[in-house]
Amino acid sequence: MNRPNFICGAYNVTIEHQNDWDVTPRSGISENESLGGTNLRDVSYFKYAYRLIYDAMSLEDFEALEQLINYHNTSGDPILFNYEKFWQTDGGVYVHGKLIPRSFRGGKGKDSYYQTSTIELVERDPRS
Repeated sequence: MNRPNFICGAYNVTIEHQNDWDVTPRSGISENESLGGTNLRDVSYFKYAYRLIYDAMSLEDFEALEQLINYHNTSGDPILFNYEKFWQTDGGVYVHGKLIPRSFRGGKGKDSYYQTSTIELVERDPRS
């Protein structure tokens, strides 16, 4: 079963499927019209941004991913992201990532609860 996988430094984290997601194309485009009326367009880069939305992520998955993201943010090492559901990540793509603050969803005790969370990832390098 394919699940989102994140690798950064010594961390290799695979977590459960998200409840919702979106993949947004990003591009740097400059458009101008010449004095003669010709439309000129220059695309300087193209890449993707990914957002994984969790309604009930386990504490274990969240903490493993949080450690990886914290390492990524302090070391500057990119995250290798691969998720077979997204053809854009075939073979893995290097991304920068962040976790949006979590909130309590349900459960009990100190170890057995769930939270909502969102993971935002943006490809580091433009596509050719």
